[in-house]
Amino acid sequence: MDTLPVPVDQVVEQELSEGLLLLRDTGDYVIVNSTGRMVWKHLRESRNLDVLLDTLASRESAPDREQCRAEVVTFCRELVSVGFLRESQ
Repeated sequence: MDTLPVPVDQVVEQELSEGLLLLRDTGDYVIVNSTGRMVWKHLRESRNLDVLLDTLASRESAPDREQCRAEVVTFCRELVSVGFLRESQ
């Protein structure tokens, strides 16, 4: 995945103490942890994978950059599959 997907327009966000609630207009929702919240906010603002990986890998006790990449790709694919993200054009 070289290009990051983008959030769909019909998502409402609610901050939680330990993460983020994402709610679609269909009634579907997902709750992501604090790392997922970081990724989601980055996807709203930027499509730069390198910047996101640098940010994630610099956190204390974070996995290495390649592991961060693998986890970001999995996270994005899962949210694309349930309709919260769409492939960018």
